[in-house]
Parts: sequence; structure tokens; C-alpha cells
Amino acid sequence: MRALLRIKRMSRDGRLLDHRQEYSRSFVIGFMRGLYLSHYRLLTTDAMEVADVMGSTTRRVDGDCADYNTQLNPKVNLLMAAPGGHGRVFVHTGRVDGSGVPMLSPMQQVPGHALGIVIGTDNTPPTASDTRLGNRIHHGQDAPAVGVTLDARTVGDTADYSYTTTNGLIGMLYLPRRGGWVTAVRFRVYREGSPGMVTCNFVGLHGDGPTTDTTILGTSDPVDADGWTTDTAGEWIEWTFPAPVPITPGLGYYVYLHPSQVAASHCVNMRRTSSGYGRCRSAHQAALGTALTTASHFPVYEIIGDSVGDMEHGATDIFGYSVADPHASFTMRRLFMNNSGAAITVRESGIYSLATKWLNSTDRDYNMSYFVLCAARDVFADITVGNGETLEVSYTPQITV
Repeated sequence: MRALLRIKRMSRDGRLLDHRQEYSRSFVIGFMRGLYLSHYRLLTTDAMEVADVMGSTTRRVDGDCADYNTQLNPKVNLLMAAPGGHGRVFVHTGRVDGSGVPMLSPMQQVPGHALGIVIGTDNTPPTASDTRLGNRIHHGQDAPAVGVTLDARTVGDTADYSYTTTNGLIGMLYLPRRGGWVTAVRFRVYREGSPGMVTCNFVGLHGDGPTTDTTILGTSDPVDADGWTTDTAGEWIEWTFPAPVPITPGLGYYVYLHPSQVAASHCVNMRRTSSGYGRCRSAHQAALGTALTTASHFPVYEIIGDSVGDMEHGATDIFGYSVADPHASFTMRRLFMNNSGAAITVRESGIYSLATKWLNSTDRDYNMSYFVLCAARDVFADITVGNGETLEVSYTPQITV
């Protein structure tokens, strides 16, 4: 099996400015795992551990779609076709009610830009073990930027949020609005007693109940909390990340603070709102990987980082199925429109596919029951896409017998 990779750069009025094609040799481990999951209906008890595009290495995915004792239904593992931008793919994940009875319509929604053909700016040579693009260009219209606010909710804090369990973690569930690389996080906090050194950490939400994954995606430099204010109005404290943390819109994260000393008399208090917000929710847990306790409010925060620039993602279409002995093929295609106001240089492309996880009755809506795997990654010579220009990327997989 091989695939022909075609890349076209077009002007705003549709004139062809550049056209390249080469054979892709970079189907990666995620593609083989997707094929396996799609054809071998693994029960949730036999789920396979995989690495997803977030960087989590212990994602458990399966082919089970309901109560595995009574019913099996097909799932959509290896799905690659997707609508454009923020359009949604409805995913049949499998779920049971509190009595263990399969529910007829267990659905989750995956943003279209998270699946299908993707592009990026990294030119590190691909390997069979790649689990994501090196530096992905996300959907949107934001220009390349360094050290900017990627997301923030900095007003409306009316109360405190604290958690005093020994070694306890406190923070928020977070669905990013904008993709990029997080270099710093700010929370409005104050202390009681001497909490000691405090780090800020990112992990991915898990699809195996209301818990987090145990793969830490990024850890900040520690901050000494013993010098913080004790005024209940709090103060803004910033945590910087020595290695920037990549975040993807539509995929869920748990951003938490971890004090070295936690007790009723030595704790971190976060300033928070009195009401909820669709992309954030306050959360705490006794230890990483254990059950999360959430609340209908969120801490005020600021996410700071870098972006390579956005390009608007059209739909990933699949068409042109053809069998002409001894060959069989079809084509996948996506358009990327640069309306960022700046030129963006593209050096890599790939294909992201879906993997799903069976849900049980204790799961929550904020939990991901789907994961995104990298099926292919290719690197090519620089293509600079000017503002107003469109990049068309297509893959034509072909088998010969």
C-alpha cells in the first residue's frame, strides 16, 4: 500500500500558484492500531493502550459499544472524513444507564478540525512511531504570535475555591478556544499557612470515567507560595513552563496546581466565579488518575503562549473510489484558507483519525469518550501560503494486488 500526496497553493481568485506531488511513505503506528481496532471488536475489558495526539500515552480504546455482557455494536474507530471548522462529528461511543442497561443513543461530538487531513510547520523527519504532527496549524484566523494571551477569564471572581486533602490537586477542566503552545498560566490565588512550592501541570481528560489520564503533558517551574498574600482578594501569580505544552481546541485538559504542603492550615485558595462557563469547570482530586470532583463554577485564569498562526479548515472529503485491476484507490482532500493577515509556512501534513472508548454510567459530559490518533505524517519542502491564499492537500491511498 502507498499513497500519493498532492499539494496545491492557489490565489484568492483560484489561480494555481504551486503544485507538487510525491508518494507518502509515512503511515504511522496510529494507522495500524486504527485498522486493528476497526476490525477486531475488542471488549472494553481488553482495551488497547495507545498514545494520542495530545501526548497521553495510556489512552484505552476498544471496539465495544454497549454493555459488553449483553450487546456489541460497531463503532467509528479510524474515522477520517470530517466537516469543516467547528462542524461536529457525532460519535456513537456506547453507554449504559445506572442499571447496566445499554442506552440507545449514546453520543459525543468531535469538532471537525480535530480529524482528517492536518498541516503544520515542523520539518523534523517522520518516523513510524510519530503520534502527532510536530507543530500543528489549527483552525481559525489568528496570525502567528509569541507570548500572547491564548485564552482568559480574568473578572467576575466572587468567592474562594480550596481543597485541603494531603497532596491534593486543585484547578480546572479546560477546553481550549485556540490552539498553540502554552508557555505560562496565571491564576488569582492567596495562601493559608505555608503551602510551600507549587507547580502547575497539564494532563489530558480520560475517557475511562470521571478521572484524568496519568501522563503529565507539562509541568511548570515551581513557585514559592509562602510569600503570597493572605488577603482573600488574592493576587495574580504566574507559572512558566520550561517546555511549552501543545493544546488543541476541542480536546479536554485538566490544569491543576500541586502544592508541596497541603492541609487545612496550609493550602492554596483560588479565586473563582459564582457561576459556570461552557469551556471551564473547577475541579480537584486526591491524586492524579483518581476521581475528579467538579463544581459549577471556574477559577479566573489566563493562558499565555505562542501560535504558529491559524488557517481555516474546510471539510475532509473522501471521494473517487476506483477499482481498475490490479489497483484500487480513493482520494481524501481538504482545503486550508489563510485569512490570518500574515504569511504562514507549511512543512508537514498528516491524517488524524478517531478512536473511541466505551463509557459507563458514572461518566460525565466533560469527559472525552473519544481520542484522536495520528495515522500519517509527511514532511516536504517549505510552502509559504500568503494571506488570502488557499492550500489544497490530498492523499490518494492505493493498493495493488
